Amino acid sequence: MILFTSVFLLCFTYIIYHNRNIGLLLFFFLLPTYLVRFTILTLPTTLLELLFFITTATILFHPKKGLWHTRQHIFTFSYYKTFFAKHPSLVLATTLFCISSTIAIGVALDTTKAIGAWKAFFIEPVVFAYLLAHVIEKKRDIEYILFGIVLSGLATSVLAIYQHFTGWMVPWDFWENRNTYRVTGWYGFPNGVGIYLAPIISFAGYLIATTATKTKKHVRDHAQLWLSIICIPLALLSIIYAKSTGPLIGVAAAVGLWFLLHKKTRTWTIVCIVLAGMFFFSLPAENPIKKEVLAQDRSGQIRKDMWAESVEYLRVHPITGAGLMSYQKEIWPYRIDKWIEVFHHPHNTILTMWMNIGFFGMFAFVWICVWLARVSLQHIVKKQSMAHIYILCVLTTFLVMGLVDSPYIKNDMAMLFWLLPAWAVYSCTKKSTQ
Repeated sequence: MILFTSVFLLCFTYIIYHNRNIGLLLFFFLLPTYLVRFTILTLPTTLLELLFFITTATILFHPKKGLWHTRQHIFTFSYYKTFFAKHPSLVLATTLFCISSTIAIGVALDTTKAIGAWKAFFIEPVVFAYLLAHVIEKKRDIEYILFGIVLSGLATSVLAIYQHFTGWMVPWDFWENRNTYRVTGWYGFPNGVGIYLAPIISFAGYLIATTATKTKKHVRDHAQLWLSIICIPLALLSIIYAKSTGPLIGVAAAVGLWFLLHKKTRTWTIVCIVLAGMFFFSLPAENPIKKEVLAQDRSGQIRKDMWAESVEYLRVHPITGAGLMSYQKEIWPYRIDKWIEVFHHPHNTILTMWMNIGFFGMFAFVWICVWLARVSLQHIVKKQSMAHIYILCVLTTFLVMGLVDSPYIKNDMAMLFWLLPAWAVYSCTKKSTQ
């Protein structure tokens, strides 16, 4: 295992050193490798984290293309001042987010676990986003990154569909009853599949839209176009096989928003939404789909109890929350359903953020989301950038899933989330029509 990992990391280093775009494509393709965990000199780490360190070092210190050599001004106070002048809300919100997550380490019950979460969910994604905002200089650069994500989603989808028919790698808890059977992908739990694949559908949509309009297509463009087209139905099928309702609704919300943002389809979209709403609420109260969507089934009731427990806890600790990775132990005295396991998070993004990094950390996260939405809508209205439509669609998927789950607190998803501000900064700076 050590030999294989060492060879793998050396190969990755060689690739990203000689071709940064291919290296970034591979990095995002390999996002699920956070599941490969080991210890180096008593320090726990993941394969994804090692890839992050190699990628960051190459971006910074490459002798010809490194930011430290070619753009040293980005590390100076004067540059930060200029960057702040361009994006004051994003800088302030991100700073508050990082400070709050750092303070949460001191509040946490287990400092070692807290530091691990702090690195993986808060600091490393933010640092990477800042670097990507300067590395992405052309439309082609973001296409490589998104293509890596789509390929990763395609691989995950193929595995999930294969699992549906064979049960390979599916834990026995999800395999023993065929009536409730759910695929789990690489993750070991069904919602991991849905949470990861749902936003990738919007990334694939962007690649299809931009690649299809190119007058001259190279071999890479054809591969990018057709694999993105294939990824969307396979990802949807995988989410269905995982029986992940939140991600499915998140995808539906993103698709509905996409049609609403286009003037030609806006009226018909509104009509369809109204008719769909009327049909849904006309369904019998015992309809299983209606009960699941309205959180009236067993799973929904458990979630509502978790939310109630969390709200009660936050009444007592409104500023600090529970501290990083301390929810499971801190929430125990407030439990309603003591007969079931204690989940890692309260299955709601806002409550999860509040619990982990306190009120101000939660506020900063909401602030970042509002910044993304506001900037995207401004550019959509001005018709300056197609990219902002898809940024908004991905953000919508994240937030809708976050109503019933905690998609951010997952190594790969934290990286995907922070790709959005980096992409938005590039699109704002270039004022691209792409």
